Amino acid sequence: MPPKSIKMLLLDSLEDLSAENFDKFRYALLDRREEPRVRRCRVEGKSRLEVVDVLVSTFTEEKAVGVTEEILREIRCIQEADRLAVPQSFFSAALQHQHPGRLLSVDPMTSDPSCSFPGRVLQMQSTLHHLDGREMAPKTAKKILKEVLENLTKINFDKFRSELVDRGEVKMNQVEDRDFLVVSDVMVSVYTQKQALLVAHEILTEIRCGEAASNLVEEAKKAGLWSSDGSAGDEEHFVDKHMDELIQRVSSVAPILDKLLKFKVIQIETYDEISAERTSQAKMRAIYRGPLRAGRDVKDKFLDILKEQQRPLIDDLMKK
Repeated sequence: MPPKSIKMLLLDSLEDLSAENFDKFRYALLDRREEPRVRRCRVEGKSRLEVVDVLVSTFTEEKAVGVTEEILREIRCIQEADRLAVPQSFFSAALQHQHPGRLLSVDPMTSDPSCSFPGRVLQMQSTLHHLDGREMAPKTAKKILKEVLENLTKINFDKFRSELVDRGEVKMNQVEDRDFLVVSDVMVSVYTQKQALLVAHEILTEIRCGEAASNLVEEAKKAGLWSSDGSAGDEEHFVDKHMDELIQRVSSVAPILDKLLKFKVIQIETYDEISAERTSQAKMRAIYRGPLRAGRDVKDKFLDILKEQQRPLIDDLMKK
């Protein structure tokens, strides 16, 4: 009986997954940092067979096996990953069947270009050998959030979503009755990566999930997403990163000044000085030159006001 093709081997592995674990697999595939990356439209809502086609077309046959095994281990589908880690002889047999008459053993010292196909076998074998000892790519903020939220009890996860909504930046309909995968996506889309981790840490601490909060910090530090002073504040602030566009595109500054005054970020004298500027661009520049120089806390408050009053603009900038 001829051996299975690489695609059939991958398909068997994905068909062994439950619906929940298959969703996790697609999520982790999209979240890979290493190139080549897979676009969301290629796997979202797709079948297992279609995902196998994407794996092979994106990574090539020999590398698709390694990527698949890596993701299976990451989502804790260890048995499926172990079954995929087939003996090297499988690849030789499979490729011999697909390419009869081709030499499938090669002296590693040879440089004969006619041995290109045998070289693929060695490359495939090397991919499998490399799996257990290779250096994994750093986790993304989304992946860290996913792992932490997945381990919360149902009660604590409900508390987490409630506290997240109470902060004001996330709407109820974005997270109500949604699972940890969706909540992780929402947090990273609403905040920057490091801000999402900081917000999650604050909420976990508030709901007394101390162990989960500590695990989040530990994983964030490993990924370089947490600064040595115990915050995620080393990332360039959103309002600094998008200063030029905010100055040019925010046309209604008066309501922003009203909020800054209400929250005691500015005094009435500063309010009057900035209001006296003739154009919206001049007023925004005055805000940057004055109040925003006070530090990150003020910038956070400024961003909160912009999210409330300039939501379409902020959503557009967050996509960049």
